[in-house]
Parts: sequence; C-alpha cells; structure tokens
Amino acid sequence: MRRSADFTSCAVLTLTPLARGCGTGDRRSEKPDLAAYAKALLDAYAKGDEPTITALIDPNVRLYGSDVAELYSGRQGTGKMFDMDTRLWAGAAHFGDLQAISEFRSGDLATLFFEVPFAVANRPEMVVRFATLWRYREGTWRLIESDNMAPVVKQRSCSACPGPST
Repeated sequence: MRRSADFTSCAVLTLTPLARGCGTGDRRSEKPDLAAYAKALLDAYAKGDEPTITALIDPNVRLYGSDVAELYSGRQGTGKMFDMDTRLWAGAAHFGDLQAISEFRSGDLATLFFEVPFAVANRPEMVVRFATLWRYREGTWRLIESDNMAPVVKQRSCSACPGPST
C-alpha cells in the first residue's frame, strides 16, 4: 500500500512544473523530519502563533479549506483564513498527533498526506485529512500547497450520488 502511495506521489510530482523528476534514492537523512514541520505548523495555527506560521509557509502558498468557498493564496490569503479561524476557535482549538502518514520526497519537493484529530473546546473531536506539498529551501521545509477535508464516517459524502435512498 505504501508503495502505491509513493508511486502516485511520484506521478503527481513528475507532472508538477517545479519537479526535476522522481528520484528513487532515500534522501530523508539529508533533510529534517517533514511530519514534525507539519505538526509544528498545525500547533502554531491552533495557538494563534502567526510568526511561526509565516516562517513555515512559502510566500506563494495556496490553501484549500474544507469549505468549497475557502481558497486562499499567498501570505495575505493565509492571514485572512488564520484571522477567521482564530476568531471562530477563540483559543480553544487543538490538533492531535499526525496519523496515517504517507510521505514522498523528490529533490527539494515533498508530499505529506496525513490525518489528524482536531477539537475545539468541548465539541466532539473529529478527524481532518490533509494533502500537502512542501519545498525545502534555506534549511527549512515550507508549505507551498495544502488541501484539507473532514471525511465522513459510515455515510455517503454526496447526497446527489446515485444509489438507493435511505
């Protein structure tokens, strides 16, 4: 299963104009732990730590939120999304540990797919799934693209999908 995810990531990176092809060598020892960077970014986001967020994202970052209307570009767009979430969560948000991690690296680009438990105050915990693209530059990983969603559990994700109605 892991090999299949790596192949898919390789195909995506190969089609990305920034990639220089897919290498098969393991370069993980040359660069810091990518999952730790993702966790640091999520923790900073939940705490409202804007300087840390700014340090961990590319100036031209592109973010796709869980709502279809949430599409943000650059640091200005990230700031808008951050301000809205900070007000909504009122300092009570928490991201758990990353789970179901799938990572692929090629040169200075890497994909990181994962799930993470998320909760705000007394509300029930939910799982958020992330698909992210990172670039290694100047000794650090920086997020260049992110998509997240809250997957459904034991229900159809589309009421308009064909099939028997319940």
